[in-house]
Amino acid sequence: MGELTDKLFHLLDGNIPDGMKIPPERLIVAIDDLIPNDWNPNRLKPVYDENGHIVAGDKYKYSRLKNGLLKFGQFKPLIVRNTDSSDTYEILDGQQRWEAMKEIKFPAVIIDNLGDVPDAVAKQITILSDELRGKFDYVELSKLIIDLEQTLNRDELLQVLPYRDEELQSLEEMLEFEWEKFEQEGEQEIEEDEKTDNWIDMVFTIPENALPVIESEIERIMDFCEKEGHFKKGFDNDLKRGLVLEKICVLSATTSLEELK
Repeated sequence: MGELTDKLFHLLDGNIPDGMKIPPERLIVAIDDLIPNDWNPNRLKPVYDENGHIVAGDKYKYSRLKNGLLKFGQFKPLIVRNTDSSDTYEILDGQQRWEAMKEIKFPAVIIDNLGDVPDAVAKQITILSDELRGKFDYVELSKLIIDLEQTLNRDELLQVLPYRDEELQSLEEMLEFEWEKFEQEGEQEIEEDEKTDNWIDMVFTIPENALPVIESEIERIMDFCEKEGHFKKGFDNDLKRGLVLEKICVLSATTSLEELK
């Protein structure tokens, strides 16, 4: 709560509204005493259209959230505020966990109640809570996964971690990847691309279960390129993704088809 509290004091200019509790009040309440807010932009629980297709959320990760709650319990309180009713609280942060706990029949939940919070402040708290989670360093994450596998088998990790098997495999192999070779072979092509004003949009159709792997790979290589200063200042994420895709293709061009099997 320390970082969130600092941000909260900043946006309020140090003036906490009357009735707001900083620090919050820790309580254990019945799960049905909570209600969701109607502005939460975060989507994890799957939302289906009339044809049964997922239009929002992530079915796989949501199932891992439920598995983690069943295995470890609720290890993080939900952030809530008072409502007009004396016996209900509105969720400001933790709505996906609340949904999951309801589905797996948790009778009660741990909450941190901020008391009487104005709407404008409540909505900012929701955004701050989602956005202050930091960003993974994928090299360190790779080390962490490898360390966990010294005591846990792959199936145990797949039950609760939000990664598919191929994503875990990719993370494990990251420390063995020849980054120096990757950097040297892609550097010239990146520099040439940064000089061109001619860009072409490309559209691909991919299997749904391949999306997390592709996004994860592009993101970790983008992180590496950012740290090494390969991107021209002012490039947006679409251009960066295109350059990363070219880097991957350049590296692939030096790999025999037999190695890709």
